[in-house]
Amino acid sequence: MKLRTPEIEKAFVQVTIDLKRILVLDGIDQREQPPGFRIRSHDLYGPLPEIIIEETRDRYQVLDDIQRETAKLCAMIRVRDDLVAMFPSCYRSI
Repeated sequence: MKLRTPEIEKAFVQVTIDLKRILVLDGIDQREQPPGFRIRSHDLYGPLPEIIIEETRDRYQVLDDIQRETAKLCAMIRVRDDLVAMFPSCYRSI
């Protein structure tokens, strides 16, 4: 059974809620070759790297992959926040 967009969105958003980070979901695109998903997002400072997930038959593995990659983005956001706190006059440079 293939994953649907609402299930992917829910997995993505739940991680951001759990980690208490502001991460905006810009879109979820279906990919044809290889089959999978592309998840676009941004934070307060700008766009973040896309999450590319390959579709497998194991839906739980795909959801775990989405959660793990979203957690990595949340770690990037934390680093950005720390840099802004350390160098407030360099806010626009990030």
